[in-house]
This record gives sequence, C-alpha cells and structure tokens, in this order.
Amino acid sequence: MNAIGWQVCGVLLGVSAIIIAVYLAKTLNSASKTIDNANALVTRATRIVDENEKDINNIINNVSSITDSVDSLVETVSSIGSYINIFGFIKKKRKNKKKKDK
Repeated sequence: MNAIGWQVCGVLLGVSAIIIAVYLAKTLNSASKTIDNANALVTRATRIVDENEKDINNIINNVSSITDSVDSLVETVSSIGSYINIFGFIKKKRKNKKKKDK
C-alpha cells in the first residue's frame, strides 16, 4: 500500500473516532440531564410528603379504623347468618318430621 492509502486510512480512523466521541458526549449529556430531572422530581415528591406527613398519617389511621370496623361488622353479620342457618335447618327438620308423622 502506498503512502496515500495509509494517510486516507488514518484520516478515516480519526474522523470515525471524532464522530464516536461526539456521539458519546451527546449521550452522556442527555443522560445527565435525565438524571438531574429525576433528582428534581424526587426532591419535589419528598418535600410534598414531608409537608403532608401529618395528613397522610391521619388518613392511614382513618382507613385502618374503617377497615377494622368493616371487619367486625362482617364478622357479626357472618355469625348472625350462621345462627339463622342453624335455626332454618332446625325448622326444616321439624317440618320434615311433621310431614312424616302424618
């Protein structure tokens, strides 16, 4: 290969290295901007949570109390329903017994 061939090869390698370096720089810049935006969002969300922590705790406590009340109500209705089923079963037995006696 003559000297001009080597020079062309060197120029092409240099240009491709520059293109790759520019591309990597743009990619890193874009990534750093994205990370900065994400950090800003996290900071805002943390500030909002800190400002409203008392209200959030009150809401959690209210929901917990409502859940406990609903659980006790369901438990009571379930036990009443089981008693009704038992009495209904006894009534059916009595009716069936009376029909057999006749």
